[in-house]
Amino acid sequence: MTSSNVKPGAAAAKVAAASKPAEQPKPEKAETPTPAAAAGYNPGSDSTPNLSKKAQEAGVVMLDWTGERCLCGCRGEATGRFQPGHDAKMKGKLMRAHIAGVQIRVIDGEKSVTAPAVNVAGILSTPKYDWRAAIEEGAEAAKKRAEVAAAKKRATAERRELARTEKPSGKVTLADLTAATEQVAKTA
Repeated sequence: MTSSNVKPGAAAAKVAAASKPAEQPKPEKAETPTPAAAAGYNPGSDSTPNLSKKAQEAGVVMLDWTGERCLCGCRGEATGRFQPGHDAKMKGKLMRAHIAGVQIRVIDGEKSVTAPAVNVAGILSTPKYDWRAAIEEGAEAAKKRAEVAAAKKRATAERRELARTEKPSGKVTLADLTAATEQVAKTA
C-alpha cells in the first residue's frame, strides 16, 4: 500500500472522531472455534516496542502515532503514512487483534484513543483499498480455517479411538485365542 498525504496527527484525530468516547461494548465471544493464534495472543508483540509491556498489562495493542513516524508502530521515519511494506505489517496487526477481540490504543503525543481494530482499519482505508473489509474478510477466513482444523482433529481422534478399540477383521491374535479358550473352559 502506498502512503497518502494524511499525516499521523490527522489520522489519530479521525480515530478519535470515529470512536465513541463513551464506554465501548465488549466484543462478544464467538460460538465458532477461534484460531489458535487468538488463544495465546499477546497484544504487546504487536505494539510499539517501548509500549509492549504496558500493552500486555492493559490487554490492548498500543501504537504510537506521534510525529512523522510510521503508523505500524515501528517508530521508523516515514514521509507518508508507512515505510515501504509496513502497511502489510499493520494489516496483520489489525487482523490478529480483531480475531482475538483486542482493542487498539492509538497514542498521538499526550492524547490517546482506544477503539476496535475494525474502526482503526476504517480510518486507514483509502479510496483504492478498504482496510475494514480486508480485516473482516481475513478474520472470517481464519474462523473457517479453524473450523476445518477442529473437524480434522475430531476425525483423527475418532479414527484413533476406533483403531484402539476394534480389531482388524480377519486377524486373530494370541490374546483373542486365549480369551476364547478361557471362555469355553468356564462354560464347560
